[in-house]
Amino acid sequence: MIKIFLKFIKEHIKQSTQYLFLIIIANVCIIYQPLLLGNVLSQSSFHFDLQILMFLTLSVITPLVTSYKDRTLNYVTNLMSVDVANNMVNDILHKDILEVKKKTPNFIIRVINNFSWLISAFYLYTFLYTIISLISATIMLFLLSKSNLYLSAFIFMSHLLRLLMIYFVQKKIMNSVEKKIKSENLFFSTLTSYITKLKTIITRSKFKESRQVLEKQMSNHLLSVKSLSVYRSLSSSLGEAGFWLIRFATLLLGLYLSKTMGVTLATLQLAFSYSSEIGSCMQMVSEFMPTYSELKANYAEIQELYRIEDIKRDGYENKFDKIQVRNLEFGYDNNLVLNGINAEMKIGNVYVVKGENGRGKSTFIKIISGIYANYHGEILLNNISLKDYNKESYFDHLITILTQDDLLFEGTIKDNLLSEDEFFIQKVCEYINIGNLERHVLVNGENLSGGEKRKILLARALLDIKRKIPSLVIFDEPTYAIEVDLISKIVNIINQISKKCIVIVISHDDLPFENKVEINL
Repeated sequence: MIKIFLKFIKEHIKQSTQYLFLIIIANVCIIYQPLLLGNVLSQSSFHFDLQILMFLTLSVITPLVTSYKDRTLNYVTNLMSVDVANNMVNDILHKDILEVKKKTPNFIIRVINNFSWLISAFYLYTFLYTIISLISATIMLFLLSKSNLYLSAFIFMSHLLRLLMIYFVQKKIMNSVEKKIKSENLFFSTLTSYITKLKTIITRSKFKESRQVLEKQMSNHLLSVKSLSVYRSLSSSLGEAGFWLIRFATLLLGLYLSKTMGVTLATLQLAFSYSSEIGSCMQMVSEFMPTYSELKANYAEIQELYRIEDIKRDGYENKFDKIQVRNLEFGYDNNLVLNGINAEMKIGNVYVVKGENGRGKSTFIKIISGIYANYHGEILLNNISLKDYNKESYFDHLITILTQDDLLFEGTIKDNLLSEDEFFIQKVCEYINIGNLERHVLVNGENLSGGEKRKILLARALLDIKRKIPSLVIFDEPTYAIEVDLISKIVNIINQISKKCIVIVISHDDLPFENKVEINL
């Protein structure tokens, strides 16, 4: 976890320094303002001088600096949170996809969201702010002790006692945080399984029993949430009540000392102001451990994802013009899908993968494209094993894939083409009859027909091919839901591509490709 901290501190050193500078300035203003006020109040007669001018200036500057500091905190926290989340997503995308799929999407999203926010908030708000607040509180106590040792000792001891009371409650909070996260994971894991297996549960007449298990886990989770809420409420109440009680006691003690020991109004004002700031500092210190505890609990979940083996990031990056598949075997949970597949592919032909539904056509494509790595047998690219290739380079530069379920983003059709080549965009879109490029697209193309989505994805693939000229191009159902008069155009495009790249096609249609070679699974 320390490595993650150091990494993001380094990446956001400018913003962190800016925020740290604003904290220091705000605290200097907070420390110095009561001191000036005390000096003004101690004057025997009122007259406008430099100290009054400085006090009035600080009265204006302090809230402005504090406001800007808070806005900076929100900005930098959100910036760091997004960056942490992006880095985590990038890391997960480089994991073994089959292992990642074993984790539910809800689990992955929740872990990324919680951890990215906590790590930024903890570093900026709790860690940095607590350190500066402790330094400020020490300075305040020192300044106050010079005016009246009794008042400073009382304020310190009373706030320390308040801190200790809160700490014992915070220990309960830390335990509750761990229980809440564990019960939450168990409940959502069971709920996901319950929903995905609902049909099986009903048909096997296990609905009642399964529901009872789910309700028990939900009850335990709600109990842990309630317990955490109670302890946090108690901590907040103790902190708030103690804070005001100490302020009141400070005022009474100051008034008493003013009569018995001649404590001035200026000293009393200093004590009252500093007591408030020291109390806020103590509150921040008391929140440090629960926040850290929650961060640790979420970090344990992060480790679950990071324990998944990375895909290969080093190795060969060379382009290739021949693929050899030897004795390829692959299965899911001991269920063999591909068994003893042999094939040889090279530039100049269009290789059409044939087979009945469920025979592993999509699986074969995912293996060839490097998505699934735990296969048996050999896949050689110019006599070099696919497993020895740099997968990052392989995905980015050496292959282009048109799948049936590729993602469409919310935005315009042009946005979804993922290209800046204006000339070729127009050329491709005119050729395959894509109309208004500024038309709005919903997530996954929910407002589009099947044919419209297919043409956008096809255009995206063609633009990608134009950009990087890959070694391997894969088309999964390129003519699905496409109007008849466009099919010949698509066939012609694929024929042209096959002269420069290895082309693999999955199609239920009997398309009239030149130099067609069938691979039967």
